[in-house]
Amino acid sequence: MTLTIVPTVVPLPQAAEPLREEIRNFLAAEGTAGNFVPRVDNWLQGWDPDFTRKLAARGWVGMTIPTEYGGGGQSPLHRYVVIEELLASSAPLSL
Repeated sequence: MTLTIVPTVVPLPQAAEPLREEIRNFLAAEGTAGNFVPRVDNWLQGWDPDFTRKLAARGWVGMTIPTEYGGGGQSPLHRYVVIEELLASSAPLSL
């Protein structure tokens, strides 16, 4: 007996597109300016405090923490979009 698993592709809601575009533009500008060099293992050992401060200034750090505790009050979907784009670009971050 053979079991075939077919993954379900779930497209992101249109509401995620503006955030995705925003972070892609940010990453393109940072890369063009030479502020980080994409590396496959950046998420393991490439953490950069200055880059993290730039993410925080845009509200992308602590974005799912409720606003009453100083966070951004965003949904897990928003965090997912940011993390996926950061990983796809090999940005210098620590997970």
